[in-house]
Amino acid sequence: MRTIRWMAPIAVMLATLAPALIAAETANRILAFVNDDVITQGDLNSHLNEAIGDEQLAKVDAEQAQNLRQAMIERLIEERLLVQEAKKLGITVSSTDVVDRLQEIRQRLGTEDAYQQMLAEAHMTEEQLKLRLREQLLVQKAIEQKVRAHISVSPSEIAKAIKEHPKTESQDETRLYHVLVRVTDQQPEAVAQQVARDIRERLRHESATDQIDRDYASRAPAVETRTLDWVGRGQLLPELDQALAQLKVGEIAGPIRTRLGFHVVKVLDRRQASEDDAPTDPERAAEARVFQQKFVEAMQRWIKELKRSAYVRVLDS
Repeated sequence: MRTIRWMAPIAVMLATLAPALIAAETANRILAFVNDDVITQGDLNSHLNEAIGDEQLAKVDAEQAQNLRQAMIERLIEERLLVQEAKKLGITVSSTDVVDRLQEIRQRLGTEDAYQQMLAEAHMTEEQLKLRLREQLLVQKAIEQKVRAHISVSPSEIAKAIKEHPKTESQDETRLYHVLVRVTDQQPEAVAQQVARDIRERLRHESATDQIDRDYASRAPAVETRTLDWVGRGQLLPELDQALAQLKVGEIAGPIRTRLGFHVVKVLDRRQASEDDAPTDPERAAEARVFQQKFVEAMQRWIKELKRSAYVRVLDS
């Protein structure tokens, strides 16, 4: 009988701890091997929550959820490979660089409450955020060294780009709120598209775009949000020009797919341009378009090379 009396409280304790133990075991479950590194369920959950958010993630159906899961695992594999490559190249990031980047995020968010809310919604501690920022800085330096530094745009390429996308003579100008969710090897198509859809829905129900700016400040450059003052036709990508031509003030379009990613636009105001307004530099705009296209292609080639030389194994779910 004494043994039974001791067993009862132990059984109660185990029953109380069981959900936490199961959650911990689930979070530590390995989903993929990337050379000597692993990706866990906890890694996947954290990045999905950061990219999509708990509330929006709960709204997707089973097929969308599976597509997002697969896309995010692919993104995590590529991130691991890039971080590993940065370390192989001997690239380092100082604690000062990390603190500076953290301070930039705090300043964009504006208040301590907004900062703490961002951490809570991403299910991260500040130390985890610092680790994430360190890895992002490592990858940025590696990309600069291995990709950006080797891209050049010739005068003939600029001339060809201008010929393919000549500026129109329309004097209509639009003030708009613009969101770009980039599709890159680090942010696959399904994830980027879902983020753009979430922002579009927020724009439909919220008038304060500055709150969206604060919420996505830490995601730059993967997600860029900003107000563009008085742009004319020919200054944006053709897909955006076409969409804006159909919109009235207050209306929203998107996600609009371009070679850069998914765009969401909201028309804030329209006007007739003054004849005194300075024209944009078509050569600079064309050079930027060509450079971006070359950058995306070079990144894709580099990622493929890293994958070919790596040991990557995704476990069955």
